[in-house]
Amino acid sequence: MNPQGVANALVRYLEGEIECVSVDDRLVCDTGLYYPDGDSVTVYVTDHGGVFEVTDYSTGTSVAVERLNKRSSTLLRVGEDICSGLGLIFKSGRISANVGDEGLADAVWRVATASLQLADAVGYEVAKPERVRKDFTEEVARELTGRGVDVERGHRIIGASGHEHRPSLYVATHHLVVEPVAADSMWHRATAVYAEFGDLMHTNGYGRIALIDDRGDAVKDDAQNLLQQVSRLVYWKHRTRWLDQVSG
Repeated sequence: MNPQGVANALVRYLEGEIECVSVDDRLVCDTGLYYPDGDSVTVYVTDHGGVFEVTDYSTGTSVAVERLNKRSSTLLRVGEDICSGLGLIFKSGRISANVGDEGLADAVWRVATASLQLADAVGYEVAKPERVRKDFTEEVARELTGRGVDVERGHRIIGASGHEHRPSLYVATHHLVVEPVAADSMWHRATAVYAEFGDLMHTNGYGRIALIDDRGDAVKDDAQNLLQQVSRLVYWKHRTRWLDQVSG
């Protein structure tokens, strides 16, 4: 299989799927992605003196609210977490980014992706607050530091797209990015980690570990299938071998 040939085919495919037209003072970008209700994911770009605002005008939130039949505080937390993982702004349900010319294409795709994730967030309604993910991350960090592993928080990494990532945990001695995936918000976390690792896998030298909390509820196949495309999967119940390798 020729990787470059596949990449070129994807570029040709996207050229036929994405359409951008000028309407009034905005550029309207139909991305070829589709919300659960069948409407296409559309992103709007406005030029403010060389700084481009890219936004979905709260469409992702509106679709999710309509499917839930209410405005959910959990949904808003999910929106904040999705946007945080993709380096976007989430305010009052609106997803946006402010970028220069070089980052415009990347921002359009990230806003569209975040808007689609949020629109499909009905399954997150029963998820516990973001504190659950943070608690699991703390647990992983304590386990690593207890074994003498130097763990960094918020380490700055530039992905292949040029987007800046700040992983949950970074082990400098092994050039290893570790993203804990808590059971209570597994699909939501999996999509955010997938976006991050998908960008990092095209850079040189970074290992990528998705550490799944497999205690309690059964691990969902869809989350595992998504993550194994971009990372090595490690399960909390069977972490000893991996921890021995990192701390050795």
